[in-house]
Amino acid sequence: AINACQKAGHWQSALQLLEAMDTVTVIPNVVTFNSVISACEIGEQWELAVHLLSMLTKFRLFADEMSFNSVISVCERCCQWQAAMAVFAGLRKTQLLPNLISFNSTVSACSKDTQSSKAVALIGSMKEQRVRADVV
Repeated sequence: AINACQKAGHWQSALQLLEAMDTVTVIPNVVTFNSVISACEIGEQWELAVHLLSMLTKFRLFADEMSFNSVISVCERCCQWQAAMAVFAGLRKTQLLPNLISFNSTVSACSKDTQSSKAVALIGSMKEQRVRADVV
C-alpha cells in the first residue's frame, strides 16, 4: 500500500500508513522508509524526508544508498543545498560510498543556489571516490 502511495505521489497517505504500522506493532523495514521518502520527493517535502532518514535508527535500521540518494534528491528539487550537503556528509560517514546519483544531486542542489564553489569541490572529490563524472 505504501508503494502505491509513493508511485501516486501521495506522501500524506504514505506517512499515515507508516505511522499506523507502529500502532499495530508491524515493524517497517528500510524499503518501507524508502518508499515514504520517495513519496516525499514527489511531494517536495524535503524536511519530512530528512526527518524520516533520521528515524531509521529508531527502528534499528540502516539507511542504504537509495535512502540517502532519495533524500538528497528531494533537497535538490526544493533548492535546499545546505540540507543536501548535510545528508551527503552523513552518507560519507557511513560504510556506504557516494555514487554518481549522490554526487549529481548534491552538485545540482549547490548549482541551483549559486554555490558553484561547493559544486566544483564536489566534482573534484568524485575522482577521489573513483566515481566517473557524467554530464549533469
